[in-house]
Amino acid sequence: MKLRKKFNKVTAWILTCILFFTMAFSITSEAYGEGYTHAKQFKNCHIYNGIDVSTWNKQIDWNAVKASGIDFAFIKVGGRGWGSAGTLYHDSRALENLKGAKAAGIKIGVYFFSQAITEKEAAEEAQYTINYLHTYGISIDLPIAMDFEYASDSPTGGRLRTANLTREQATNVCLAFCSYVATRGYTPMVYANKSMLTNDMNASTIASRYPIWLAQYNSSATYTGAYSYWQYTSSGTVPGIEGRVDMNFYYSTDGSFSSKINIPVPTGETAPADAKIVYATHIQTYGWEKEETYDGGISGTVGQAKRLEAIKIRNNTGIEGSVEYQVHCQSFGWMDWTMDGDIAGLTGLAKRLEAIRIRLTGQLAEQYDVYYRVQCQTYGWLDWAKNGQTAGSTNYAKRLEAIQIKLVEKGGMAPGNTSKVYVSPLIGYNTHVQTYGWTGTVFDGTTGGTTGHAKRLESISITNLTETSGNVVYRVHGQTYGWQGWRQNGAQAGSIGQAKRLEAIQIKLTGTLAEKYDVYYRVHCQTYGWMGWAKNGDPAGTTGHAKRLEAIQIVLRAKGTGAPGASSQPAYVGGAVPQ
Repeated sequence: MKLRKKFNKVTAWILTCILFFTMAFSITSEAYGEGYTHAKQFKNCHIYNGIDVSTWNKQIDWNAVKASGIDFAFIKVGGRGWGSAGTLYHDSRALENLKGAKAAGIKIGVYFFSQAITEKEAAEEAQYTINYLHTYGISIDLPIAMDFEYASDSPTGGRLRTANLTREQATNVCLAFCSYVATRGYTPMVYANKSMLTNDMNASTIASRYPIWLAQYNSSATYTGAYSYWQYTSSGTVPGIEGRVDMNFYYSTDGSFSSKINIPVPTGETAPADAKIVYATHIQTYGWEKEETYDGGISGTVGQAKRLEAIKIRNNTGIEGSVEYQVHCQSFGWMDWTMDGDIAGLTGLAKRLEAIRIRLTGQLAEQYDVYYRVQCQTYGWLDWAKNGQTAGSTNYAKRLEAIQIKLVEKGGMAPGNTSKVYVSPLIGYNTHVQTYGWTGTVFDGTTGGTTGHAKRLESISITNLTETSGNVVYRVHGQTYGWQGWRQNGAQAGSIGQAKRLEAIQIKLTGTLAEKYDVYYRVHCQTYGWMGWAKNGDPAGTTGHAKRLEAIQIVLRAKGTGAPGASSQPAYVGGAVPQ
């Protein structure tokens, strides 16, 4: 859940004004976080309240903690002594806290107070932590954190401070801890304060692979690196805990606690003052562009096969109103709408952008149309989309590589062609193949199944992917069972686990879909190979010959435009086909 606002109308109005001028935002929970301002890159995140505790917090009433609004807790498992011996130890209340928090329904993670000065010691600390969890059968929801800080109890800062590690050495120590944790199937994380992240290690190197937990005790974080957790005070008060306690925020991009994403601070604004619409992209290998692009310029790359991973767009006209944008991202699909310079997409996860929508609001929308076009893998430059239309592709796993965006006076001429702005499959189908099982959805004439492997098709599902109303209806002729009942829109036709071959298929359309399209399909059949294209409910394959179907291709074609290829002999069917 997002932190809930608890303001009266007057206060809310005042806060809205503050938001407009500061470009940051404050979110106040029912019990925690009031008065803390979150950087604008977290605007669309779900923000959760948490604590971190150790034996110094004494006995904890975890049910009272949960009831007060705490969502998660990091619990100290152990540490390394800050003296020269560097002896490992466990926290005396670790097991009590782990079991109590878990029983209360609080999401839990763990941390280890590190004083490692070598990579070997860091791996030893990671192993100690994981062994502790395994010994007591504790499962966790959140990362295993390396608490990488100088020892405040030591007059010298402890063995970590006196080791005087270089930035590279400190970075490698942290990476060694994280690498060990990751190889054991857990999510690692590095905790450090702003000074250490900025001055004593290469935090960006760590953040490119693993989550960062920032410690900075301030009403707003001024750290300019990427992070996903923020410890904002050590002086919190929580029901069920005696005395002070460390308080934390967790920024989740999707509302879950499984995210491994660090959210970077947006780069500076470099476009000239007279630019109207300004944008920058995060590019595979290169990261964020160092200079903003504006008013129709190309942002991204062309001819380098590099995916766009994120984008930010801002209105620079000075006219009231916003530019809003939404991206379709690999694995995540359509993400939430973003606006006015905030980040849309993901960095650090190697996920491509596949499509985008852009629209204007307020007076800006009254005065301008926004046009945009994308360079799309395989298809090259698509045509100019306008005012919220989808540009790019979906379901084809094609990356966006570059984008152009331009404001045009309302009703003015488009910058170029506008006919082909979006590429999307019309029909999808998934086949269940002997030995291999379900092979994954393919689209628009791509081969589903196998050829040259002598593997039978056993089942199929077919889905209408157009925005046209109507159904794709189909039935199969199967070994032993003959013609089976009609199925539609994604339902399974055939059998699984019975080693029965498909021998023939019929596919047809209904409703407006049938008025707009013809459906063509052909099958690869044992002995005969690829047969001719069947159409609109005609049988394809064989009956009475005991021949297996091995593969299929299906396409939708605009009504009356003809078959994709030869249509002679699509089937060898004995007797009348039942209706």
